[in-house]
Amino acid sequence: MYVTVHIENKFTIRSLNDDAPIHEIYTDFTLVGAHWSSAQGNIVFGWGGAPHLAVYHVQTARRMALICPEGDHPSCPHVLTTAVNHKSPKLMAVGGSNGCVFVWEIPQYFRTPYD
Repeated sequence: MYVTVHIENKFTIRSLNDDAPIHEIYTDFTLVGAHWSSAQGNIVFGWGGAPHLAVYHVQTARRMALICPEGDHPSCPHVLTTAVNHKSPKLMAVGGSNGCVFVWEIPQYFRTPYD
């Protein structure tokens, strides 16, 4: 399975074995990118057009959380790119629209509707 980002403020979960999307998840902000959580296979992170990282549950397409350690006000830089630390899933590098890179400590596990 893999995740793709679309200009219509959505991302899709797809399988290599099927042309049709398995899930479509719509956001309330402009998406720039998305990736899977390295610690939890049913969680996808989405970002762009906002100073936060949105956490979505794949099966329910629900937003589980917004992560914005720098604050969520207009003067904060928008998230343009991220990179996960596979040895420590609680750490994520975040590239901001101000040209700076931040290392955020994020939850390693998100409580989902099926827990």
